[in-house]
Order: sequence, then C-alpha cells, then structure tokens
Amino acid sequence: MKALAYLREIILFFVHRFITEEVALELRPDGDYEIVCAMVAVEPGEIFDGIVTVTSFVFMVWGFTLKIENGGTIKPWPRCGV
Repeated sequence: MKALAYLREIILFFVHRFITEEVALELRPDGDYEIVCAMVAVEPGEIFDGIVTVTSFVFMVWGFTLKIENGGTIKPWPRCGV
C-alpha cells in the first residue's frame, strides 16, 4: 500500500490539475487579506483571520490561484469554546 501511495504522489507531481480548497487568510496592515496556507496544513491551536474557498491550477507542486469562490466571501475563523 505504501508503494501505491508513493506512486500516486509521483503522478500528482507531474500531472497538472485544477483543485478547489479552503485556505486560511491573514489580515495585512493595509487592510487586505493574504493567503497563508491550505486548511489541511493548519496545525491545532493556530489562529488566522478568516477562511475562503479558492480554485487553483496546480502543476509540479506550484499552485496558481485562478478564482475566489462565493464572490470572495470571507468566512470567520472558527472559535472553540466561545
């Protein structure tokens, strides 16, 4: 099974594709938002300023944001215990 997972990663490295995913945003001092990372890469305890869904073109590990979904509506960061 590990060999298949490794083979899948090699194939995904060379095959271009479009993906839609949620990303974490950070508010910059000038009032704009900046993409920090994909939500799958967020570690427990990290806090950001918002979440937005984007469509990206990915090729050889590089991702190029093409479209911000839902009209760019920024969802608030989930607060636990509040």
